[in-house]
Amino acid sequence: MSRKVLLMICLIGFATTVGASVREEFTPGLFQHSMELSNINQLNLDRIVFHSFNMLDNDDQWISGADYQRDNSQATLLVITDERVYLLKDGYEPPELLTERKRTYWNRQQDWEQETRMILYLSERQREVERLRRYLAPTHPSIIRLQNDIISHMRHHDPILRTEYGNLVRARGYLGQLERQYGTYSAEYARQRDLIKELEEKVQVREALIRNVVRRKLTEDQNQAAGTATPAADASSGSEPEEMQLSERPPLFKDYNFYVNRLDGAPDYLMIANARLRTVNVENIDMPEEEAWVSTNFTDFYKRLRDRHIRRFVSQYTDLLSEPEQFNARIFRNRAILSYAREGGESHTTAPGSAEQGDATDAAASSEGGGEDVLWYRRVDIIANDGTHYTAIDADGDRITETFLVSEAGGFNWGRPELPNVIAIYNNREPEVQELIKSLVEIAFRGTEEKLTEYTGDASRSGDLESWIETEEQLSRQSYPSPAEEAESLGQETTPDH
Repeated sequence: MSRKVLLMICLIGFATTVGASVREEFTPGLFQHSMELSNINQLNLDRIVFHSFNMLDNDDQWISGADYQRDNSQATLLVITDERVYLLKDGYEPPELLTERKRTYWNRQQDWEQETRMILYLSERQREVERLRRYLAPTHPSIIRLQNDIISHMRHHDPILRTEYGNLVRARGYLGQLERQYGTYSAEYARQRDLIKELEEKVQVREALIRNVVRRKLTEDQNQAAGTATPAADASSGSEPEEMQLSERPPLFKDYNFYVNRLDGAPDYLMIANARLRTVNVENIDMPEEEAWVSTNFTDFYKRLRDRHIRRFVSQYTDLLSEPEQFNARIFRNRAILSYAREGGESHTTAPGSAEQGDATDAAASSEGGGEDVLWYRRVDIIANDGTHYTAIDADGDRITETFLVSEAGGFNWGRPELPNVIAIYNNREPEVQELIKSLVEIAFRGTEEKLTEYTGDASRSGDLESWIETEEQLSRQSYPSPAEEAESLGQETTPDH
């Protein structure tokens, strides 16, 4: 095998290794995997890990790819030292509160569905009654049967009417007992009879409200079929009973906010455990409307360790960017157009990887310097010589880094080996953390102010470069003849001697 073929094989293998080493795009739901004592695989080495995610956009809506059945934002600081495990969480939701909120949601959903089905059923029955009344007497058995079916359905499927009618049935039964024991002229019998009248009035009012809703539903259906608007009810006439308040339809499960505790920089959960035995020594949760013991005693500890841990790896990131040759680091910069402005001020959005994105990238490349007309998705990956992988992402084109990931070799993880195992900050919205990581992508693409001054701000160096270029041009003119001189010399060589 020739040396040239062997060299080509080595280059192809190196390129394959480099391409495979760049971290692929993450699914947002992956970061929602919570860190617990039970899923941490290594507790024998001292370490600090910070894991934070936010799955909501600026409008408090779920971002694409997030798992709406898990927490929408949470930050976890893990400290393992002296055979002890410290686990602090910000934005923690107690499982008991989550269970209660979900139970309340499903009860609301069930009440709304029952009420909707009841109104639809009663509307169909009432429509049939009105149809039969056109050619049958009001006392006809078919009409009586439908009316009894309507009353029975209301009393069984409306929760308020079901309760009131049940109380009425029990009160009538107790009235019979009082009549047999004390007679119809006793005070107990009179009080019970007044209670029955009160309950009968409540039942009649509730039935009238439901019938009014059914009539309104029939009128709306008829007007919709005829293409006319439904007139508003006249409350001043007093001919119609008070409007029944129907249950409001709950939002979809994925749109309902079960996780109300957001990130605020103060931990809500503390666990201290024995690293060797994996036994919990202390576990405390700040519950709503109770004394915030964890945040009061551990906020300073949490912020101090979190910020020092992030600063340490931000410093390593910037050092590798400044002198990659010194540390034998590999740097990968990627960008894609999110949106750009067309003629006339129209804003157009392109998805990374789409068919028109390549043309848009070429057309807008000249605008990146200004940045007013183009929004860029930008990502930087740095792989150090020890295998540590740094990733910084500006996903929305605002020139502020929202995602900062750091992973080290060694196999440490908390149930998901593909997650970064040192720092995992995804879609950050915390102001204090933002101040630490906001410029990581910007300096990778544009450089720091010190570097810009070093390479472009030195006027004497610029003059030296110009002098060197002029000297090189003179040497080129002396070394290579002009086209006319070259043609003249060629003409002399080809002229035959006579």
